[in-house]
Amino acid sequence: FNGINTRLSKWRMRYVGPRGHLRYLEVLFVTLTIVSFNFFAPLIRGGSNRMSSFCSAQTLFVDVGGEAIRDLFHGEEHIDQGMLLFFALIHYVQTIWTYGLGVPSGLFVPSLLGGAAFGRIIGQLLQSFEPVATSPGLYALIGATAMLSGMARITISLAVILMETTGEAEWGIPIFLTVMAAKWTGDLFNKGIYDIHIDLRHVPLLEHRPEKHELGLQASDIMATGVTSIFLRHRVGDLVDTLESCRHGAFPVLEEGTRRFIGILDRCTLLQVLHLGKQHGIFSEKASGEAANAMIPYEEMLRDRHPAPLSFAKIKASLTSEDYAREVDLRPYVNMGCYTVQEHAAVMRCHLLFRTMGLRHLPVLGADHTVRGIITRKDLLLAAEEHDVAAISACKTLGTEGVPVDGSDASSSRKANAPAQQAEATAEVAVWE
Repeated sequence: FNGINTRLSKWRMRYVGPRGHLRYLEVLFVTLTIVSFNFFAPLIRGGSNRMSSFCSAQTLFVDVGGEAIRDLFHGEEHIDQGMLLFFALIHYVQTIWTYGLGVPSGLFVPSLLGGAAFGRIIGQLLQSFEPVATSPGLYALIGATAMLSGMARITISLAVILMETTGEAEWGIPIFLTVMAAKWTGDLFNKGIYDIHIDLRHVPLLEHRPEKHELGLQASDIMATGVTSIFLRHRVGDLVDTLESCRHGAFPVLEEGTRRFIGILDRCTLLQVLHLGKQHGIFSEKASGEAANAMIPYEEMLRDRHPAPLSFAKIKASLTSEDYAREVDLRPYVNMGCYTVQEHAAVMRCHLLFRTMGLRHLPVLGADHTVRGIITRKDLLLAAEEHDVAAISACKTLGTEGVPVDGSDASSSRKANAPAQQAEATAEVAVWE
């Protein structure tokens, strides 16, 4: 299921796209096709075309998911095997086709229904043997459990949900064994369907544990270089140009002259400073004197919908040509207590900081306290996907407009610090365990 749906999703991303008329027309076409097929499918068996005279297998095509699952779990009458197999195969194909459409099509109930149909088939086959005394509904329950657990890799929560909703708590051990067997079997082939679609959409969601090959990596191996930086005292016009030239979410703030790292300033706050700066008198010919002591109250930023980003048109409308030539002191708005790592820190430590502290940006500093690079969640995801340091370096891209960062001595010092970095990474593994 997961493999076929992955190929279909990649085809959709390439030829249909995430939005637009094709996406809308695909939903209409799929809906019309499935509804039309399910309307005429019960007539394949023959007999009366009145819905009230349909047998149990025929009603599976027209019943809603909850009612059909209840009939498969608790129904006592024998269901026609041929029609039940036909429904199970068709429903399986339809579930693959609909998951990933432009509208929510669901996975939980459709996979339970398909698994219950396959399980019911096995249960009725075994019931035909005289020495075997069993209930087909029990096999339908186990089949539904295996189907959903194999697709989504849901384990304990699925077992508890099924025991509570069906009232079959006495079958807890078979259900637990089924979910674990289905998960382990699925893991031999691919990831769960939810994880697959997260990867396809490149959502920067970190795994609970880093990959094993990251054990020997340093922060300098995965960081983005050529970082756009700003100074504590900066010209307003230069700040506007910097914001227009890149889409970075935060900027390292440096001390002018020494270029030592002071802190980090996020993009939303910088936009608010430019928008409200003139109103509160923080712009000056030289960032000193009375203007240097002035600052924008945080309450004013909240009234201006901070931290929602502002449009550049609104910011430019609030600035005059004289304001562009003035300077602004950014010290009151810089986060000087942000987390940082040295360039030889283990990637395992960086992963741990992002997972536990909810970071968005992690500056990487050299021994002289200058900025050598910056790490984001996307850099960590790239490191998890690529096993070769050269491949990681080739794939890393970050805008380099603004103040460049020199990291020329990283490779030589990396070799000298490799043993210490390995020991640090091993210690991080102990923390995870």
